[in-house]
Amino acid sequence: MPKLNAIDCSEISVFQLKELLLNENSSNHEQAIKHLIDWIEKKETFIFNTSGSTGTPKSIHIDRIKIEKAVEASNSFFKYKPKSVSWVTLNTNFIAGFMQLIRAYEAKMKIYVTEPCANPLMNWTGFKADVISLIPAQCFEMLADNRMLEALNEDSVILIGGAQVSDELSKKIQALPFRFYETYGMTETLSHVAIRKINGLNKQEQFEALSGIKFSISEKGNLNIHAPWVDDIIETKDQIELISESAFKWLGRESNCINSGGMKYYAEELERKWQNLLFENGISNSVLAIGFPDIQWGEVISMVIEAPEIISELKNEIKKWDKKIMPRRLISSKLFFLPNGKIDRIKTKKVAIDLGSSPFNQ
Repeated sequence: MPKLNAIDCSEISVFQLKELLLNENSSNHEQAIKHLIDWIEKKETFIFNTSGSTGTPKSIHIDRIKIEKAVEASNSFFKYKPKSVSWVTLNTNFIAGFMQLIRAYEAKMKIYVTEPCANPLMNWTGFKADVISLIPAQCFEMLADNRMLEALNEDSVILIGGAQVSDELSKKIQALPFRFYETYGMTETLSHVAIRKINGLNKQEQFEALSGIKFSISEKGNLNIHAPWVDDIIETKDQIELISESAFKWLGRESNCINSGGMKYYAEELERKWQNLLFENGISNSVLAIGFPDIQWGEVISMVIEAPEIISELKNEIKKWDKKIMPRRLISSKLFFLPNGKIDRIKTKKVAIDLGSSPFNQ
Protein backbone atom coordinates (compact mmCIF):
# COMPACT_ATOMS: atom_id res chain seq x y z
CA MET A 1 0.00 0.00 0.00
CA PRO A 2 1.47 3.41 -0.97
CA LYS A 3 2.36 5.67 1.93
CA LEU A 4 -0.22 8.38 2.62
CA ASN A 5 0.84 11.99 2.83
CA ALA A 6 -0.64 14.08 5.62
CA ILE A 7 -2.55 17.26 4.88
CA ASP A 8 -0.88 19.80 7.18
CA CYS A 9 -3.63 22.29 7.99
CA SER A 10 -1.19 24.80 9.48
CA GLU A 11 0.45 25.26 6.07
CA ILE A 12 -1.84 23.98 3.33
CA SER A 13 -3.21 26.32 0.64
CA VAL A 14 -6.01 25.97 -1.89
CA PHE A 15 -3.38 25.80 -4.66
CA GLN A 16 -1.63 22.88 -2.93
CA LEU A 17 -4.93 21.08 -2.36
CA LYS A 18 -5.84 21.44 -6.04
CA GLU A 19 -2.43 20.03 -6.93
CA LEU A 20 -3.14 17.02 -4.71
CA LEU A 21 -6.39 16.41 -6.58
CA LEU A 22 -4.54 15.84 -9.84
CA ASN A 23 -2.95 12.62 -8.55
CA GLU A 24 -5.76 11.46 -6.28
CA ASN A 25 -7.10 7.90 -6.59
CA SER A 26 -8.88 7.53 -3.23
CA SER A 27 -12.52 8.64 -3.30
CA ASN A 28 -12.71 9.59 0.40
CA HIS A 29 -9.43 11.49 0.20
CA GLU A 30 -10.66 13.27 -2.93
CA GLN A 31 -13.94 14.20 -1.22
CA ALA A 32 -12.02 15.47 1.81
CA ILE A 33 -9.78 17.68 -0.32
CA LYS A 34 -12.80 19.16 -2.12
CA HIS A 35 -14.50 19.88 1.22
CA LEU A 36 -11.34 21.59 2.50
CA ILE A 37 -11.11 23.71 -0.64
CA ASP A 38 -14.75 24.76 -0.19
CA TRP A 39 -14.07 25.58 3.45
CA ILE A 40 -10.92 27.60 2.82
CA GLU A 41 -12.66 29.47 -0.02
CA LYS A 42 -15.40 30.48 2.47
CA LYS A 43 -18.29 28.51 0.98
CA GLU A 44 -21.40 29.71 2.83
CA THR A 45 -23.79 26.72 2.69
CA PHE A 46 -23.29 22.95 2.86
CA ILE A 47 -25.86 20.22 2.17
CA PHE A 48 -26.13 16.97 4.15
CA ASN A 49 -28.62 14.11 4.35
CA THR A 50 -30.09 13.32 7.78
CA SER A 51 -30.27 9.76 9.12
CA GLY A 52 -33.79 9.98 10.55
CA SER A 53 -32.86 10.57 14.21
CA THR A 54 -35.48 13.30 14.51
CA GLY A 55 -37.93 12.18 11.84
CA THR A 56 -38.06 11.23 8.15
CA PRO A 57 -34.59 11.35 6.49
CA LYS A 58 -34.14 14.50 4.37
CA SER A 59 -31.56 16.87 2.92
CA ILE A 60 -30.75 19.94 4.97
CA HIS A 61 -28.82 23.12 4.16
CA ILE A 62 -26.38 24.23 6.86
CA ASP A 63 -24.85 27.71 7.04
CA ARG A 64 -21.13 28.06 7.52
CA ILE A 65 -21.47 30.17 10.68
CA LYS A 66 -23.38 27.34 12.38
CA ILE A 67 -20.65 24.84 11.48
CA GLU A 68 -18.05 27.24 12.89
CA LYS A 69 -19.87 27.42 16.23
CA ALA A 70 -20.25 23.63 16.47
CA VAL A 71 -16.57 23.13 15.63
CA GLU A 72 -15.54 25.66 18.29
CA ALA A 73 -17.62 23.90 20.97
CA SER A 74 -15.96 20.53 20.31
CA ASN A 75 -12.44 21.86 19.85
CA SER A 76 -12.63 23.94 23.04
CA PHE A 77 -13.39 20.75 24.99
CA PHE A 78 -10.74 18.47 23.49
CA LYS A 79 -8.09 21.20 23.03
CA TYR A 80 -6.32 19.55 20.10
CA LYS A 81 -2.76 20.76 19.56
CA PRO A 82 -1.51 22.20 16.24
CA LYS A 83 0.40 19.60 14.20
CA SER A 84 -1.21 16.70 16.12
CA VAL A 85 -2.68 14.02 13.86
CA SER A 86 -6.36 13.48 13.08
CA TRP A 87 -7.13 10.19 11.32
CA VAL A 88 -10.35 10.46 9.28
CA THR A 89 -11.79 6.99 8.62
CA LEU A 90 -15.43 8.00 8.10
CA ASN A 91 -17.06 9.12 4.85
CA THR A 92 -16.51 12.87 4.64
CA ASN A 93 -19.71 13.35 2.64
CA PHE A 94 -21.63 12.62 5.86
CA ILE A 95 -21.73 14.93 8.86
CA ALA A 96 -19.48 12.95 11.25
CA GLY A 97 -16.59 12.63 8.79
CA PHE A 98 -17.04 16.17 7.47
CA MET A 99 -17.03 17.72 10.94
CA GLN A 100 -13.93 15.78 11.99
CA LEU A 101 -12.24 17.19 8.90
CA ILE A 102 -13.23 20.79 9.66
CA ARG A 103 -12.38 20.48 13.38
CA ALA A 104 -8.91 19.30 12.39
CA TYR A 105 -8.47 22.15 9.90
CA GLU A 106 -9.54 24.79 12.42
CA ALA A 107 -7.20 23.30 15.05
CA LYS A 108 -4.32 23.37 12.51
CA MET A 109 -3.81 19.62 12.80
CA LYS A 110 -2.35 17.16 10.32
CA ILE A 111 -4.95 14.99 8.63
CA TYR A 112 -4.72 11.47 7.24
CA VAL A 113 -7.81 10.41 5.29
CA THR A 114 -8.41 6.72 4.52
CA GLU A 115 -11.23 4.87 2.80
CA PRO A 116 -14.11 3.89 5.09
CA CYS A 117 -13.99 0.17 5.88
CA ALA A 118 -14.75 -2.29 8.71
CA ASN A 119 -11.17 -2.23 10.01
CA PRO A 120 -9.43 1.13 9.40
CA LEU A 121 -6.08 -0.53 10.10
CA MET A 122 -6.37 -2.27 6.74
CA ASN A 123 -5.63 1.16 5.20
CA TRP A 124 -3.07 2.29 7.78
CA THR A 125 0.39 3.12 6.42
CA GLY A 126 2.49 3.62 9.54
CA PHE A 127 1.54 7.07 10.85
CA LYS A 128 0.68 7.75 14.52
CA ALA A 129 -2.75 9.28 15.19
CA ASP A 130 -3.81 11.48 18.10
CA VAL A 131 -7.54 11.41 17.39
CA ILE A 132 -9.82 9.08 15.45
CA SER A 133 -13.60 8.81 15.08
CA LEU A 134 -15.17 5.36 14.74
CA ILE A 135 -18.48 3.55 14.77
CA PRO A 136 -18.62 0.67 17.31
CA ALA A 137 -18.20 -2.01 14.62
CA GLN A 138 -14.93 -0.41 13.48
CA CYS A 139 -13.72 -0.19 17.07
CA PHE A 140 -14.34 -3.92 17.58
CA GLU A 141 -12.30 -4.70 14.46
CA MET A 142 -9.41 -2.49 15.52
CA LEU A 143 -9.32 -3.98 19.00
CA ALA A 144 -8.79 -7.41 17.45
CA ASP A 145 -5.83 -6.12 15.43
CA ASN A 146 -2.43 -5.93 17.14
CA ARG A 147 -1.47 -2.91 15.01
CA MET A 148 -3.84 -0.68 16.98
CA LEU A 149 -1.18 -0.04 19.63
CA GLU A 150 1.27 1.01 16.91
CA ALA A 151 -1.17 3.29 15.09
CA LEU A 152 -2.22 5.40 18.09
CA ASN A 153 -0.35 7.40 20.71
CA GLU A 154 -0.91 6.49 24.36
CA ASP A 155 -3.09 9.52 25.09
CA SER A 156 -4.99 9.39 21.79
CA VAL A 157 -8.66 10.40 21.76
CA ILE A 158 -11.02 7.80 20.29
CA LEU A 159 -14.53 9.08 19.59
CA ILE A 160 -17.18 6.39 19.15
CA GLY A 161 -20.56 7.32 17.70
CA GLY A 162 -23.29 6.33 15.29
CA ALA A 163 -24.61 3.55 17.53
CA GLN A 164 -24.69 2.66 21.22
CA VAL A 165 -21.49 1.36 22.86
CA SER A 166 -22.29 -2.14 24.14
CA ASP A 167 -21.17 -3.51 27.50
CA GLU A 168 -18.98 -5.99 25.62
CA LEU A 169 -17.14 -3.20 23.80
CA SER A 170 -16.89 -1.20 27.01
CA LYS A 171 -15.21 -4.12 28.79
CA LYS A 172 -12.67 -4.55 26.01
CA ILE A 173 -11.38 -0.96 26.23
CA GLN A 174 -10.98 -0.61 30.00
CA ALA A 175 -7.34 -1.68 30.18
CA LEU A 176 -6.20 0.38 27.18
CA PRO A 177 -4.30 3.67 27.63
CA PHE A 178 -6.31 5.61 25.05
CA ARG A 179 -9.08 8.03 26.00
CA PHE A 180 -12.38 6.61 24.74
CA TYR A 181 -15.47 8.80 24.48
CA GLU A 182 -18.97 7.84 23.40
CA THR A 183 -20.54 10.72 21.51
CA TYR A 184 -24.17 11.79 21.09
CA GLY A 185 -25.27 13.80 18.09
CA MET A 186 -26.87 13.75 14.66
CA THR A 187 -26.80 15.62 11.38
CA GLU A 188 -29.22 18.25 12.72
CA THR A 189 -26.86 19.06 15.62
CA LEU A 190 -23.80 19.09 13.32
CA SER A 191 -22.24 15.98 14.87
CA HIS A 192 -21.78 15.57 18.63
CA VAL A 193 -23.33 17.86 21.24
CA ALA A 194 -22.69 15.58 24.23
CA ILE A 195 -20.00 13.11 25.24
CA ARG A 196 -19.26 10.63 27.99
CA LYS A 197 -15.88 9.17 28.89
CA ILE A 198 -16.17 5.39 28.91
CA ASN A 199 -12.81 4.19 30.23
CA GLY A 200 -10.09 5.08 32.70
CA LEU A 201 -10.28 7.89 35.23
CA ASN A 202 -13.42 10.01 35.36
CA LYS A 203 -15.47 7.37 33.53
CA GLN A 204 -19.09 8.54 33.20
CA GLU A 205 -22.53 6.93 33.15
CA GLN A 206 -24.22 10.02 31.73
CA PHE A 207 -23.68 12.20 28.67
CA GLU A 208 -22.40 15.71 29.39
CA ALA A 209 -23.19 18.69 27.16
CA LEU A 210 -20.56 20.59 25.23
CA SER A 211 -20.26 24.30 26.00
CA GLY A 212 -23.41 26.26 25.16
CA ILE A 213 -25.68 23.19 24.84
CA LYS A 214 -28.72 22.71 27.08
CA PHE A 215 -31.12 19.77 27.39
CA SER A 216 -34.76 19.41 28.39
CA ILE A 217 -37.26 16.56 28.34
CA SER A 218 -40.57 16.38 26.48
CA GLU A 219 -43.88 15.12 27.85
CA LYS A 220 -43.17 11.81 26.09
CA GLY A 221 -39.82 11.52 27.90
CA ASN A 222 -37.79 12.37 24.79
CA LEU A 223 -34.64 14.48 24.71
CA ASN A 224 -34.90 18.09 23.50
CA ILE A 225 -31.69 19.85 22.48
CA HIS A 226 -31.09 23.59 22.70
CA ALA A 227 -27.95 24.52 20.72
CA PRO A 228 -26.70 28.04 19.90
CA TRP A 229 -26.05 27.03 16.28
CA VAL A 230 -29.56 25.61 15.73
CA ASP A 231 -32.50 27.95 15.11
CA ASP A 232 -35.18 25.83 16.82
CA ILE A 233 -35.30 23.31 19.66
CA ILE A 234 -34.43 19.87 18.29
CA GLU A 235 -36.99 17.32 19.41
CA THR A 236 -35.42 13.87 19.22
CA LYS A 237 -36.94 10.39 19.37
CA ASP A 238 -34.51 9.38 22.14
CA GLN A 239 -35.93 8.44 25.53
CA ILE A 240 -33.78 9.77 28.39
CA GLU A 241 -33.44 10.30 32.11
CA LEU A 242 -32.72 14.00 32.49
CA ILE A 243 -30.12 14.61 35.20
CA SER A 244 -29.71 18.36 34.66
CA GLU A 245 -29.92 20.82 31.81
CA SER A 246 -26.41 19.74 30.85
CA ALA A 247 -26.53 15.96 31.46
CA PHE A 248 -28.72 12.96 30.67
CA LYS A 249 -28.74 9.17 30.61
CA TRP A 250 -29.82 7.62 27.33
CA LEU A 251 -32.49 4.90 27.63
CA GLY A 252 -33.38 4.04 24.04
CA ARG A 253 -35.32 5.11 20.96
CA GLU A 254 -39.01 5.91 21.29
CA SER A 255 -39.65 3.99 18.07
CA ASN A 256 -37.83 0.95 19.51
CA CYS A 257 -39.94 0.84 22.65
CA ILE A 258 -41.77 -2.47 23.11
CA ASN A 259 -45.15 -2.18 24.83
CA SER A 260 -46.08 -5.57 26.28
CA GLY A 261 -49.21 -5.59 28.37
CA GLY A 262 -48.77 -1.91 29.23
CA MET A 263 -45.14 -2.35 30.33
CA LYS A 264 -42.49 -0.48 28.33
CA TYR A 265 -39.21 -2.14 27.42
CA TYR A 266 -36.43 -0.39 25.50
CA ALA A 267 -34.97 -2.54 22.74
CA GLU A 268 -31.45 -1.15 23.15
CA GLU A 269 -31.41 -1.86 26.89
CA LEU A 270 -32.63 -5.43 26.35
CA GLU A 271 -30.03 -5.98 23.62
CA ARG A 272 -27.26 -4.72 25.88
CA LYS A 273 -28.26 -7.10 28.68
CA TRP A 274 -28.77 -10.04 26.32
CA GLN A 275 -25.43 -9.45 24.61
CA ASN A 276 -23.76 -9.44 28.02
CA LEU A 277 -25.35 -12.76 29.05
CA LEU A 278 -24.59 -14.37 25.71
CA PHE A 279 -21.00 -13.18 25.80
CA GLU A 280 -20.56 -14.83 29.20
CA ASN A 281 -21.51 -18.10 27.47
CA GLY A 282 -19.11 -17.63 24.59
CA ILE A 283 -21.72 -16.38 22.11
CA SER A 284 -20.78 -13.14 20.34
CA ASN A 285 -23.55 -13.02 17.71
CA SER A 286 -25.39 -9.71 17.34
CA VAL A 287 -29.01 -9.67 18.50
CA LEU A 288 -32.06 -7.50 17.92
CA ALA A 289 -34.96 -7.01 20.31
CA ILE A 290 -38.38 -6.58 18.68
CA GLY A 291 -42.00 -6.51 19.74
CA PHE A 292 -43.72 -9.52 18.12
CA PRO A 293 -47.48 -8.97 17.58
CA ASP A 294 -49.55 -10.84 20.17
CA ILE A 295 -53.34 -10.98 20.63
CA GLN A 296 -53.20 -11.03 24.43
CA TRP A 297 -50.27 -8.73 25.22
CA GLY A 298 -50.21 -6.47 22.16
CA GLU A 299 -46.52 -7.29 21.73
CA VAL A 300 -44.19 -9.79 23.32
CA ILE A 301 -40.45 -9.34 23.74
CA SER A 302 -38.66 -11.35 21.06
CA MET A 303 -35.01 -11.94 20.21
CA VAL A 304 -33.78 -12.05 16.63
CA ILE A 305 -30.41 -13.72 16.13
CA GLU A 306 -28.63 -15.01 13.05
CA ALA A 307 -27.47 -18.32 14.49
CA PRO A 308 -29.61 -21.30 13.41
CA GLU A 309 -26.94 -23.78 14.55
CA ILE A 310 -27.26 -22.80 18.23
CA ILE A 311 -31.00 -22.18 18.54
CA SER A 312 -31.70 -25.32 20.61
CA GLU A 313 -28.79 -24.60 22.95
CA LEU A 314 -29.84 -20.96 23.18
CA LYS A 315 -33.41 -21.80 24.16
CA ASN A 316 -32.20 -23.80 27.15
CA GLU A 317 -29.84 -21.00 28.22
CA ILE A 318 -32.48 -18.26 27.93
CA LYS A 319 -34.86 -20.13 30.20
CA LYS A 320 -32.40 -19.47 33.05
CA TRP A 321 -32.55 -15.69 32.60
CA ASP A 322 -34.39 -13.17 34.75
CA LYS A 323 -38.01 -13.14 33.59
CA LYS A 324 -37.95 -9.34 33.35
CA ILE A 325 -35.63 -9.50 30.34
CA MET A 326 -36.41 -12.99 29.03
CA PRO A 327 -37.57 -13.00 25.38
CA ARG A 328 -40.83 -14.87 24.81
CA ARG A 329 -39.91 -15.72 21.25
CA LEU A 330 -36.58 -16.61 19.67
CA ILE A 331 -36.33 -16.02 15.93
CA SER A 332 -33.44 -17.20 13.78
CA SER A 333 -33.27 -14.64 10.97
CA LYS A 334 -30.77 -12.67 8.93
CA LEU A 335 -29.75 -9.31 10.40
CA PHE A 336 -29.68 -6.53 7.82
CA PHE A 337 -27.34 -3.55 8.15
CA LEU A 338 -27.41 0.08 6.99
CA PRO A 339 -24.43 1.70 5.21
CA ASN A 340 -23.41 3.40 8.49
CA GLY A 341 -22.97 0.02 10.20
CA LYS A 342 -26.16 0.12 12.29
CA ILE A 343 -28.66 -2.72 12.17
CA ASP A 344 -31.53 -1.94 9.80
CA ARG A 345 -34.22 -2.40 12.44
CA ILE A 346 -37.19 -1.90 10.14
CA LYS A 347 -36.12 -4.42 7.51
CA THR A 348 -34.82 -6.97 10.01
CA LYS A 349 -38.00 -6.77 12.09
CA LYS A 350 -40.24 -7.18 9.03
CA VAL A 351 -38.36 -10.25 7.82
CA ALA A 352 -38.29 -11.75 11.32
CA ILE A 353 -42.03 -11.27 11.86
CA ASP A 354 -42.76 -12.75 8.43
CA LEU A 355 -40.67 -15.78 9.36
CA GLY A 356 -42.31 -16.06 12.75
CA SER A 357 -41.49 -18.54 15.45
CA SER A 358 -43.33 -20.60 17.98
CA PRO A 359 -43.24 -19.40 21.59
CA PHE A 360 -40.80 -21.41 23.69
CA ASN A 361 -41.39 -20.12 27.19
CA GLN A 362 -45.02 -20.08 28.26
